[in-house]
Amino acid sequence: MQDSAITAALVGVVMALIKLIEKGVQGKNGNSIEYRLGLLENQILELRTKLHDFQRGFFEFREEARIKWAREEKDE
Repeated sequence: MQDSAITAALVGVVMALIKLIEKGVQGKNGNSIEYRLGLLENQILELRTKLHDFQRGFFEFREEARIKWAREEKDE
């Protein structure tokens, strides 16, 4: 599950990168491609951090739920 989420996020980033490069080549905004790529790299790092935080939170929740269910079964 986590691999598919990572893959989906990276595919989205690559698609955004392609659009960004196309716009840079056309020169509509006047910004250099290197500048835009730097901004996109920062966005990728932010997405990776958010994804990592989400995964860690999900795994912690899963472990807490497992422990809770084990205690409930033990009490029965």
